[in-house]
Amino acid sequence: SEPPNFRPEQSNDQNVMNTIWNVWDRLTERDPSTFETKPMLAEKWEAINPTTWRFTLRKGVKFHNGETFKAQDVIFTVERDMTHPESQINRFFPNFKEAKAVDDYTVDIISTQPDPIVPTRVYYMPIVNVKHSKESPEELAIKAIGTGPYKFVELVKGQFIRLTVNPDFWGPPPPFQDATFVWRQEPAVRAAMVKTGEDQFA
Repeated sequence: SEPPNFRPEQSNDQNVMNTIWNVWDRLTERDPSTFETKPMLAEKWEAINPTTWRFTLRKGVKFHNGETFKAQDVIFTVERDMTHPESQINRFFPNFKEAKAVDDYTVDIISTQPDPIVPTRVYYMPIVNVKHSKESPEELAIKAIGTGPYKFVELVKGQFIRLTVNPDFWGPPPPFQDATFVWRQEPAVRAAMVKTGEDQFA
């Protein structure tokens, strides 16, 4: 199905995860084979006291609008996800208290009580650019800006989402130059599109 919108606080929708999570990165990711929590935008993390996890951020990362990824982007994302009345993300952080920037590349996430799985919890929180979010709030639902391997190109409601490779991606280059997601409700139609080569998979 088509994603309902690209608002970061509602990014846990499965249809958003299938498409726009290619545009956004998170602080951590999960190994698909072992389910181990691994670095993504955070290079490392440590518990500095029973209620505080400190994340050291990756340097040299750029958002697709050219802005440099820094701690303020994480703070903005966390605060929005925790306080927005329509958030789907805050349920993953039942003990959240606050997020604080130690410096441009270090963030503390503080809980109301000890929480040993905060590094895994942040997997569910794609990081968005604070400048784009504040200057163009009307675009948040329809234009995704991230640091991921693919850049958002176009959304035609009810028809498709188009992405293209991010040549400045901080990680390994993705395997395909372009990706287009289309919506077809009938299983027989989807199967026929694959059979004729119109689509690669369904």
